[in-house]
Formats: sequence, C-alpha cells, structure tokens
Amino acid sequence: MPSPRFRPRSLQGLSLLETSLIVAVVGSVLAIGIPTFFKNFRSDKTDEAVQILEQIHNHAASYFEQVHNHGRLQQCLPEKAGPTPKRPSAKRKWLRIAKLKKKARANWKILGIKNDQKLRYRYSFLPTKSGCNLSFPPRTPVFIVRAEGDLDGDGNYSLYERKAQMNRKGKLVPFGPLIVRDPLE
Repeated sequence: MPSPRFRPRSLQGLSLLETSLIVAVVGSVLAIGIPTFFKNFRSDKTDEAVQILEQIHNHAASYFEQVHNHGRLQQCLPEKAGPTPKRPSAKRKWLRIAKLKKKARANWKILGIKNDQKLRYRYSFLPTKSGCNLSFPPRTPVFIVRAEGDLDGDGNYSLYERKAQMNRKGKLVPFGPLIVRDPLE
C-alpha cells in the first residue's frame, strides 16, 4: 500500500482550502438565490391582479369603440360588475361565471373574464355611466377597475385600481398610475 504522502490524487480528500472555497461559493449562490426566489414567488401572486386589470381595461375600451346598433359607433359601456367572486382567497379558486346571474355573466364576458378561471382576487368594474351614446369631459374617470385580494387569509385586503379616461380622439386610455395599496398585506 502506498504511503499517505504519495497517494494518487483520486484517492486523496479535499484540502481545507478547497473545502472552504466550495462552502463560500455555495453560500454565495444561496445568499443571492433564496431571496430572489421568494421575491419572485410573492410577485407571482400579485401579477394576477395587474394582468387581469389590464385585460378588463382593454376589453372595456374595445367594447366602447365597437359599432353596436344600427351600424354606427355608439360608445357603450356595460353596467357595473362585481365584486366577483364574493370573497378573495389566499389560494387560487375556480371562478364559475356560469353560476352568476345572467346580467353579471354578460358583463363579465364583455370585459374578457372567462368561465372557469382560477383567481386569487375579487374584481369589480365600476363605470361612472353605463349604456350607449356616452360622452365624458377630458381628464375625468370613465370607469374604475378594481382587484382586492387576501393573500395570507387574515382578512386584510390588498387593493389594485386602474382608472380610464377619454382622450381627445374619443378613445379610452389609462388615467393616472395603477394604484396599489398593501400588495402583500
């Protein structure tokens, strides 16, 4: 058997310096990776509200600019919708549009909410006026789209709100910044 001093490299263990370098590299990767993972994990929960508010805003603006009756542009908005579902949930739950009342179901379809979506937040569409042949003075809110969530189940809600206004060309555009209160409550 060869003496310990002359063992082949494949049979020797790691030196103290090599071990400390490996521990330092692994520690650095974990120090950077773990907070980033949890930040992304939390932001995934809040991304739902931002994306669906944008979707509802775009569908409402598109509906407003469509030709409705008699082959002419009438600038229509659906009636108030929501809050749907009644209670937000810390876990994603199935939204069953088919179980809503007929009018609410029609409004949510206009606004782009599909049946059987998994949602964490409850959503509301709040127009200042509904119906057709609407006009609004510039720089006044036309509607508000709201998302409320209870991500940790403690009864405190986070709030996301997007407002819309009519621009000089008669199109609906976002009004002010996206309002966010207590995103992770």
